[in-house]
Amino acid sequence: MTWNATAHKLLDSAEALIKTKGFNAFSFKDLQNEVGVKTSTIHYYFSTKSALGIAVAERFYERHQQSLESLQNQDMRPSERLDEVFKFFIANASKGEFCLGGMLASDFGTLKDDLKPTLMSFFQHFEKWIEDQIKKGKALGEFRDDLNENAWSKVLVASLEGGMLIARVRQDSNYYKELLNSLIHQIK
Repeated sequence: MTWNATAHKLLDSAEALIKTKGFNAFSFKDLQNEVGVKTSTIHYYFSTKSALGIAVAERFYERHQQSLESLQNQDMRPSERLDEVFKFFIANASKGEFCLGGMLASDFGTLKDDLKPTLMSFFQHFEKWIEDQIKKGKALGEFRDDLNENAWSKVLVASLEGGMLIARVRQDSNYYKELLNSLIHQIK
């Protein structure tokens, strides 16, 4: 969907608030204060918070897919692609930002049903991309032959998302880095 500058500011601010606070922890009033527009303006673009959440999630999902496709098109080995994804997650966690997918997942039980399919698609796509990297890495001899690609893709996505939250509680970004490094060593 094409958005004007005001809508983009609202989407950017909402995404930042979700990544740091969670979906349920911010309101249109917070957006009003962040962007400097009236709540009526927010309602003009997004009739409900759920509509805003869907727009944020769909935009994030699209950017995430494009990022993975871009990595896929680079002349890199599968293990290097996974390393790049891990570095991206580690860098965001060290800035106190969390994956939008993970933050929405933490609020899953209270999300409106119309937001849930986009979130589920995000995780399915991410797991499939990692599964493909593991398959390609096995074919090139980078990863162990006995790996179950499907199971390990789930382990890696769950660790990327969940490990980030645990590192936040522990207030220890090294915890997250050590977790991801140990997982990548287990599949090599």
